[in-house]
Order: sequence, then structure tokens, then C-alpha cells
Amino acid sequence: MAKPSLILIAALALPLTVNAASAQSLVMSRVFDRVDINRDGAIDRGEFEAAMAKRFARLDTNGDGHLDRGEIEAARERVARRISAARTVAEGRIEARDRNGDGRVSRAEFMHVPALFDLADRNRDGRLDKDELAAAVNALAGR
Repeated sequence: MAKPSLILIAALALPLTVNAASAQSLVMSRVFDRVDINRDGAIDRGEFEAAMAKRFARLDTNGDGHLDRGEIEAARERVARRISAARTVAEGRIEARDRNGDGRVSRAEFMHVPALFDLADRNRDGRLDKDELAAAVNALAGR
């Protein structure tokens, strides 16, 4: 799932207490970790080409070794659906924060997410490591 569009999806699906730059950084870190197969902290040409080949194989749904217009359009539609769903989730989160129903979200309403951190902090150490935050992003994105 190492698609550039997932950056946007993750950014929109994260709770509003995390900004888009943080979400993009988190997703890029996960993508990097998936591509850096030998875990040496760098992506060499072989790892890059392997990731690209894997991505191509997922897009080439009929397995003919070419991406035709239908496959490209299907990929675009999947991305558009995911972006739309992520926007809907994000908009719902904004509306849900308006606890008093006045059509505005105050700072107090915005900050009222006490259980969210606790849900993400799986080992209960009072800190979120990269894996815990990535798992939370995936859960919020419905993956």
C-alpha cells in the first residue's frame, strides 16, 4: 500500500490534534521502512526497483505486463474513493467535537480527546512510539 495518495488519506484520517505535516512524515516513515528491506537505513536501487515492481504488479490487474487505460482509471477511482472517505471521516470528527452544538469548535472542545492517546499507547508507557502511532493511523484509516 505504498501509494503517494495514502499520505493525504492518513493526513485527513488522523485526529485533528496531529497536523498534516506530522501525518505525512509518519506515512513516509512507514513507506520507507517497507521499502528498506535490509533495514540499513537507506533505500538502494534494488530495493527501490523491487518496490516499483510490486506496485506495478498490483496495478496490472489483468497481469498482461502493461497498464491500460482501464487499469489506470480503476486505480484513480480507488484513490478518489479513499480520499472522499477520509474527508468524510475528518469532517465528521470536526462536527463531533462541537459538543455544545453551537456550530463552532472551541479550544476546550477541540482538546477533548482523552481516550485517544490511551488507545494508541498500547504498551501503557505514557509515550507513543513510531509503531504505536502508525498502528493508530492504520486503525483510523480503516486498514
